[in-house]
Amino acid sequence: MSDPGHDDGGRFTRHTSDEELLRAFERTDDPVLTASEIAADLPIGSRAVRERLKGLRDDGYVAGKEVGARTIVWWRLATAGSDAPWRDGFGAFADSDLDGEIEALEREVDAEFEADQDELF
Repeated sequence: MSDPGHDDGGRFTRHTSDEELLRAFERTDDPVLTASEIAADLPIGSRAVRERLKGLRDDGYVAGKEVGARTIVWWRLATAGSDAPWRDGFGAFADSDLDGEIEALEREVDAEFEADQDELF
């Protein structure tokens, strides 16, 4: 039986982007997260998350503090995002108003849905 996250040799194949890792901070109201908490929602382990967070810290996107003998809590810096390395993957969209266009489309879809809903009910 094949596992979609592994190749034929059993090696892990899925890549987790910095963007996916940083999104963990957006999905919670908690002010800080541990590597284990972030790893719980990703297809990589806490050790890999911790190493990635160290790199993101060195690049200025997150900060961390030791709070125990072996525990580091992490938080995303407010200045992170606009020039984050993971944005390079967006290519031509990096300097566009993609967010604004998406919001306009969302409003349009919502308005059409409401109109259709009024007709149906």
